Amino acid sequence: MTDGLDSSMVESRICGVGINFRADKTGALYVSSLVENGPADKTGKVRPGDVLYEVDGTVVYRSGLSQISKHLLGGDGTIVMVGFLREGKKVSVEIVRKPVQALMTIRHILEDEEGLE
Repeated sequence: MTDGLDSSMVESRICGVGINFRADKTGALYVSSLVENGPADKTGKVRPGDVLYEVDGTVVYRSGLSQISKHLLGGDGTIVMVGFLREGKKVSVEIVRKPVQALMTIRHILEDEEGLE
């Protein structure tokens, strides 16, 4: 018995890219860290401080968590093209989704705690 869950949901594994984000007061998401040996880390192309801009051609800059999650999360072994802004230039990185301990975290920086992570 699956307690009302679709059996395909139970059998499939949701996987991610292994990036932790921090949000500034405008809602822009910055890479704060990478899951060690996770999918993004293994590319060698994603850096702390990169700003999430687009996923698979869809602009997600300053989008909500649900919008971003539906683009970044997916099946094991599927490929996602993630665009970041770095030093005024767009950097695109192809990432293969894999199971990771923490799929994605987002920390918010409050105005009165600016500079604290």
